[in-house]
Amino acid sequence: PRAIGQANVYSLLLAGLTMLIVFLTPGRISRVLPSPLIALLSMSLLSAVFSFPVQTIGDIPSGLPEWVLPTFAPEKLPRILAMALALSVLGVIDSLLTSIVADSMTREHHDSNRELIGQGVGNMAAALIAGLPGAGATMRTVGNIKAGGTTRISGMVSGSRAASE
Repeated sequence: PRAIGQANVYSLLLAGLTMLIVFLTPGRISRVLPSPLIALLSMSLLSAVFSFPVQTIGDIPSGLPEWVLPTFAPEKLPRILAMALALSVLGVIDSLLTSIVADSMTREHHDSNRELIGQGVGNMAAALIAGLPGAGATMRTVGNIKAGGTTRISGMVSGSRAASE
């Protein structure tokens, strides 16, 4: 209840207008220019022109992240492995579910082995730069497909956006 009283009215206004643009943009327009892109550009411009006091992402880091080798006490290895196994099983389920949803929308067929090996290698590499493990994100994938994303680049851009959130 306290959070309602502390809500930023400008952020709520931008969010509401963004949703209206995304859901009410006619199909003939969104086929040429995706409605989420229209919303992003127009609400960014509105916020900048009127200097709305809303939080922004801030500075984007430049350069590569530092390499960090994970450290832990050896006696915690059994617990770490149990948690890693549970997290990996959940990641597999989430990624395969996301792939099935994407397949049904695009009428294509994914390669499960390639998907899961890529996810595993990516998650292991993320650990070396203090990153967090990730898996398929169904809603982000659906949004990417509906916005017209069809290439690997659209998947990378969607993935990098997730990493910064």
